[in-house]
Amino acid sequence: MKLYSMKNTLFISLLLFTFFTDAQTTSYQDVAVIINDNSQNSIDIGNYFQTARNIPDENMIHVFAPTNENIDSVSFEQLRAQIENHLINTNSVNSINYLVTTKGVPLKINSGCILDNIPGSTCASVDSELSLILGTYSNHIGQSGSFLNPFFNTTSNFSRDSVEMYLVTRLDGYTTEDVFNLIDNSGPSTGINKLSAKAVVDISNFGASDLSPFISKFTPAYNFLVNNSWNSEIDTNFNPLVNQDNVFSYLGIGHGPLPNTNINYNWTEGAFGIMEMCNSAFTFNQTTNSNNAFVVADLIANGCTGAIGHVDYIFMSQIMDAEIFLARYLDENHNYNLAESFYMADQFSSWQTVIIGDPKASLIIDNTAQVVEDFIQSINIYPNPGKDIINIVGNELITSISLYDINGRLVKKHNQINTYSTKLNLNDLTKGIYVIEVQFREKLTREKILLE
Repeated sequence: MKLYSMKNTLFISLLLFTFFTDAQTTSYQDVAVIINDNSQNSIDIGNYFQTARNIPDENMIHVFAPTNENIDSVSFEQLRAQIENHLINTNSVNSINYLVTTKGVPLKINSGCILDNIPGSTCASVDSELSLILGTYSNHIGQSGSFLNPFFNTTSNFSRDSVEMYLVTRLDGYTTEDVFNLIDNSGPSTGINKLSAKAVVDISNFGASDLSPFISKFTPAYNFLVNNSWNSEIDTNFNPLVNQDNVFSYLGIGHGPLPNTNINYNWTEGAFGIMEMCNSAFTFNQTTNSNNAFVVADLIANGCTGAIGHVDYIFMSQIMDAEIFLARYLDENHNYNLAESFYMADQFSSWQTVIIGDPKASLIIDNTAQVVEDFIQSINIYPNPGKDIINIVGNELITSISLYDINGRLVKKHNQINTYSTKLNLNDLTKGIYVIEVQFREKLTREKILLE
């Protein structure tokens, strides 16, 4: 059995504390949260998010609105007026950059949806319309169709002063507990372990006879992941790819949600999903999802912490550019947040998109993050912390050892070891945190080590 010294335990605790405090340095002074006081779910989630992110009381917008997900244009205008009045009365129209709706705030405006075969559809998500309030583009609210998102494919960090719109995300899921978990497992500067994290690109035949249009839409995103050394898998079977571990990204595209589907993923912290299919975010209520369609709410319930979907039918031309999203959200130099990255990748506003998650969630590559010391009885690495020489002892034959720095760069590699114990000379390395990867014949384990 592996034993840990008090010193090693203290080091790991301090490391986790450092990551936590770094994440809390991001200010939420420019984030406003919308709470429907007619919904206990909305109240609970809004309060939880406020506490977790230290959001000022004056940024909490309390409204009275219907609690059903679908509303008509009259109810939307009443909701809109309450939000606008709060921003005006608190003199925060231009100091707020992000609006966050909560479960219990209406989701969709039913006004001539494509589903009803009415031309000139104005069926939009509440969130998409709210992004345009009190600004240059407010005249597009409630109009037929969509218009080009002014923030699309930009590279500068968002500011309402320059773009004259809000970035709107939603905290929603089947249950309040799902949303609490989302908040707890995401946020600014969440560490992602590039060595073990996996991206799934799922091009599924959800009722479509020809997959080529879907493949052409998502192949650039898959190529981006591969070219940037992210562990990735692409699947083109009829059903979604299921039972995957260490998933940090799910990119799903198809004709429409498949019924009776459970993907059963083990997600990393900060994981995100893209569901580019009709009706992929048509509901966040299990009772409404009567045929158990595979939708965004299922990703959140499963452990995903950020996602994008659509409240109704969409056209192929309106599918977001997943490659742009990945290029922004996984950019190690600019650290774009979730809301910025999704809006940069979505061509259209005043339409059917809904974005789930903390707007200021972001990822940083940290290959000591979420390293699970699996097979704990099979390996013993000591001393840790260490200096020049560390010992590696296994209960099975060790076949190879790799050592990575905190940025994922391979600094040492030893193959064809085939022994139960070995020593690793580290006297040529600088002090710091590393990840040691030990390969056995049929399994692999990783562990963080500290060089003093």
